[in-house]
Amino acid sequence: MNINILINRVKGIIINPIKEWEIIRTENTDKNTIIKEFALPLIILISISTLIGSFGSPKFLNPSISYSVVSAFITLTVSIASIYISSYIINEIAPNFGIAKNIENSFKLVIYSTTPAYLASIIANFHWTLGFLNILGVYSVYLFWLGASQILNIQEDKKVGFVLLSFLILLIVYLVLAILIGGIILSTAFTFK
Repeated sequence: MNINILINRVKGIIINPIKEWEIIRTENTDKNTIIKEFALPLIILISISTLIGSFGSPKFLNPSISYSVVSAFITLTVSIASIYISSYIINEIAPNFGIAKNIENSFKLVIYSTTPAYLASIIANFHWTLGFLNILGVYSVYLFWLGASQILNIQEDKKVGFVLLSFLILLIVYLVLAILIGGIILSTAFTFK
């Protein structure tokens, strides 16, 4: 992993997304490389900020060290699983919007468009009072909108429906996984003493 490439991609997709999507479109990078070199480092930072932030929680929540570590692990697991599941579902619905299936492009679109949400989570998870910063992740919708045209070549008349449905998929998949995985891990980790 090259940290400079990661930083430049984050800056590019946030500051000049149209140009960055053009660059991404021409790249011949497979989904596993994108996950390993882009998404995973950001997700690990989210998990670390979750771990650190849990120690600053209000006393009435009283998180233990084990709870903090488990929460960080849940964040890591749910984030990675949601990328895979969402990308596959979005790839499957693509033909309904006149888009050819291409799993690599679906992964590119999901991973790079959610960069603002990753960055917002990294900062917001450091302390519970920063949770409001997660609203900055809404910029991800705009990036997805731009990326859908550049990466998937979607027709303009089908773009609104595709983007809305895709973001519903992203949101629902993440929430369902967080509830299921979080519930299972937390209930088993803290039930047996």
